[in-house]
Amino acid sequence: MAKLIGKYVVEEPLGAGAFGEVYKARDPDLEKSVAIKKLKAQHSGNPVDTRLLFTKEAVETSKLSHPNIVTVHGFGIDENDRAPYLVMEFLEGQTLESVISRKAARTLVEKMEIMQQVAEGLQFAHTRGVRHRDIKPANIMLLSDGTAKVLDFAVAPEGYVVGTPAYMAPEQFAGQSSDVFTDIFSYGTVYYELVTGERAYDPNRKDRAQASPYEPPRLATCIPDCPGWLDDVVSHLMKKRREDRIESLEDMLLYTRPILQKLKQERAAELAAGLPALMSRARREEADSLIDTILRLDPLNRQARDARSGRRADQRGQARARAQENARAGQAYFAAGDFAKAQRAFEDAQLEDPDAADVARFLFHAKAKADDQRSANRLLDEVLDYIIDAGPERTLAPFQLASVIEKLNRATSLDPRCSDAMELRLKLLPLYEAASRKRMEAAVASGVPNVASDLYERRLRDAQIAHKKARVKEEYDYAELVLRNLLTYATDDRAIKELGAVLADREARIAANHALQAAADLRARSNYQEALQVLSEYAVHHPRHAMAVQEPRKALEKELGMRDGVSELEAM
Repeated sequence: MAKLIGKYVVEEPLGAGAFGEVYKARDPDLEKSVAIKKLKAQHSGNPVDTRLLFTKEAVETSKLSHPNIVTVHGFGIDENDRAPYLVMEFLEGQTLESVISRKAARTLVEKMEIMQQVAEGLQFAHTRGVRHRDIKPANIMLLSDGTAKVLDFAVAPEGYVVGTPAYMAPEQFAGQSSDVFTDIFSYGTVYYELVTGERAYDPNRKDRAQASPYEPPRLATCIPDCPGWLDDVVSHLMKKRREDRIESLEDMLLYTRPILQKLKQERAAELAAGLPALMSRARREEADSLIDTILRLDPLNRQARDARSGRRADQRGQARARAQENARAGQAYFAAGDFAKAQRAFEDAQLEDPDAADVARFLFHAKAKADDQRSANRLLDEVLDYIIDAGPERTLAPFQLASVIEKLNRATSLDPRCSDAMELRLKLLPLYEAASRKRMEAAVASGVPNVASDLYERRLRDAQIAHKKARVKEEYDYAELVLRNLLTYATDDRAIKELGAVLADREARIAANHALQAAADLRARSNYQEALQVLSEYAVHHPRHAMAVQEPRKALEKELGMRDGVSELEAM
């Protein structure tokens, strides 16, 4: 069973400190991941009420809404062990500690930008009376978009030594209270380590401790290209006497912001010089990545902005081409009667190019047809369930036959291409007619005229529907059978007229099939003129059914015209 902290489902542990444990968890209401920091059980004999301090941290950090500080969503008490916990945003990225240990390749400007963001977050906390007291690389997270976030504001009482020895200010070793100046010192040691790749102080060596006279080498001696102003700034951040340090991170930011901005613009211009080569070699992914990097450094870089505009124009052109290809595929699927595939193809076309002409209309029709196909298949499944339930004899009761024929009629109306429904309907129609005739005979024998009249009207409607839906000879035969059976009971002008129409339409349908087959045979022998004549004669003799041969006639006329044009050219 999954472990719960409050309503949150714990997924995995992320880490632990002296006072708290951090877990990745799932918020079941918002369906997203969160990070939960939960207080550990108090050490025996510890007189400090860490629960109260933990609650204080929750209240203070919840006030710190800043892009460079982790966001606190809430606070609660775990009912299982009464331990308090914080709910924070879950960040996906890597800690600065990991970046430094892996010696990830980063330019000096990129490192300065990271520390600029950390300073922005810390200064925001300081202006609201909140100190961190444990600034170190492990408490700084770098996200994939380059954002730096300060994590894990320390939980401990005043006078209690909090921090990590390699990054603590000298006064912290002496047990003095932490304040803004201790955060500034720790920030300086992190800055030093990120730039040089080495810690300013080694906690495992007494002569390297912050409380000793030892001074770490200046940045300029470690990094040949280190600007003098940066060397001075970091040196003043790490002064051992608190009164010698920079008074606030805001003072530092007022000085460094314009300098860093100029450096970023220069770096962006330097990178932009390599854009034309990438663009000319069509290395699109590398070019896109480089454009993003340049615009992060300098959003106003004209060369990168122009390159992005050009790339977006190319992408729009490619999207339009893909949309046209998908639309053509959708039209082919639609013509073949595969409406589900046609719908998906038109949807893809619309995603690629929402403004593509006629795609919305094609999609509407394809979706409607696909829905009809699905409904027809559901009706066919229901009919097959009836037949299976009828047992080995497959004998359906008259009322079941009526329901089955109704469903099959609806299925073939929704999807005339549903051959299984069409075939099953043709097999069951004679059985349905036989059952209907028996009911008619029983109604006539009963001598109740209203019953016989109602059944007569119903069967006449069946015949009319069958005639209207007829596509093959067997359907015309069924309509004829019903009408002839009805005329044995009464001489009805409507039935006589309908029967004449059925016979004429069946003859025309058979003649159309013969004409189309004959024309196809003649065309296969390249007798285009004779094939066209066969279809034209059919249209003259059967004007009401001329539509049956209209498309083949047009195709032949077009093909014949093209051949005549070729012959004239050859004669010239």
